Parts: sequence; C-alpha cells; structure tokens
Amino acid sequence: LQLSEVLFKNGINAQPILKPAVNELEARVRIFMTAEHSAEQIEKTVEVLKREWAVIRNGGVVVEASR
Repeated sequence: LQLSEVLFKNGINAQPILKPAVNELEARVRIFMTAEHSAEQIEKTVEVLKREWAVIRNGGVVVEASR
C-alpha cells in the first residue's frame, strides 16, 4: 500500500493487490502498460519504482541507487 501511494504521488497509477486477494505477506502492485506509453514514461516508472522500493525496504531511509 505504501508503494502504491508513493508511486501515485509521482504520477504513476499502480494499484495495490492486498489481502484477501493475496496472502498478507504477498501483497503487490499492479501496473498496466500499453503501446500508448512512451519509452520515457516506462523508464521513469522503473526508476521511481526502484528508488521508492529501496526507501520502503530500508525503513524510510533514502538509499543512493547504483546503476
């Protein structure tokens, strides 16, 4: 849910899939991609997803992403 919210704040619509649809420890986000999305939009989504997931996994501590 946290990841879905922070992605939305970054302009990315990624809906959470939570219990009871999946087990509590298997929550995920659903991102739809179409042919209408540009390469730049997809690249931005991947970068934001990578950065924000690292922050969440590290308890809110911002981590420098390595390429």
